[in-house]
Amino acid sequence: GTFDKGDSAVLVSNKNKLIKIDSSVEVINKVEVYDLLGRTVYEKINIDANKLVLPNLVMNDQVLLVKIILENGKTVTKKIIY
Repeated sequence: GTFDKGDSAVLVSNKNKLIKIDSSVEVINKVEVYDLLGRTVYEKINIDANKLVLPNLVMNDQVLLVKIILENGKTVTKKIIY
């Protein structure tokens, strides 16, 4: 089959409480951020860009799941320590 590099084409970094999302191939359509209890802590739709910086989330140090939905319908989920 074809090699799917979708996951590696999307980078999520967290520095100084700023979460940066960088999609080198596909345009980002939607971003959702959840805590480990499944609660939505951030959501943005109709992004239509390859890069996004999330605002300072009012959260204590914890693990967050960043779900990125790309223009082509593919979903990439990354786990970060915030």
